Amino acid sequence: MQHGRVIAYDFWQLKDYEKNYPTHDLELAAVVFAMKLWRHYLYGEHCEIFTDHKSLKYPFTQKELNLRQRRRLELLKDYNISIQYHPSKANVVADASSRKSVQSLSILITQQRPLLEELQRLRLELTLLDRIREKQSRDSHLLRIREQIERGQVEAFTVNSSGVLRDIGKYVAQCLTCQQVKVEHRVPAGKLQNLPVPE
Repeated sequence: MQHGRVIAYDFWQLKDYEKNYPTHDLELAAVVFAMKLWRHYLYGEHCEIFTDHKSLKYPFTQKELNLRQRRRLELLKDYNISIQYHPSKANVVADASSRKSVQSLSILITQQRPLLEELQRLRLELTLLDRIREKQSRDSHLLRIREQIERGQVEAFTVNSSGVLRDIGKYVAQCLTCQQVKVEHRVPAGKLQNLPVPE
């Protein structure tokens, strides 16, 4: 959240082996997941994490940690975070979706169906590249050239050398690498020879 508004949501589904983890490990895994996912927002910024799991408030002061917890805490040390305990009774909004019954969730899904149908009917606007392709596919001159190339009649094409040289000159003038790595086109000079000393 930023200024009281949610910036983004995400979720992950537990893998089979994660279903056996204790609650504390799962809560810590969720924090690490969020920190990794949104690291580009959070790195270097102070971040407050609100959790309804009280033992997460003191992860850095616990003496007995298993290897998994130590690994996750190592990741969290890179961030400037403070973990705040927020009782689940007071956290009605976050618990609403996780505590709902299957029937109430099915009602939510059926209410979203018209929205999904509207989204499916939306047509995406063509990008510039798509519009260019569409116009080129109907251009009779380009179609004639394409047919000639497909038949192998390439000798009919000539390159305007002055236009090509001008284009190459523009490209080289704007290319940083070309400007830094100039090729010497002259014949290398011979060895220096002694000149006669004047009297």
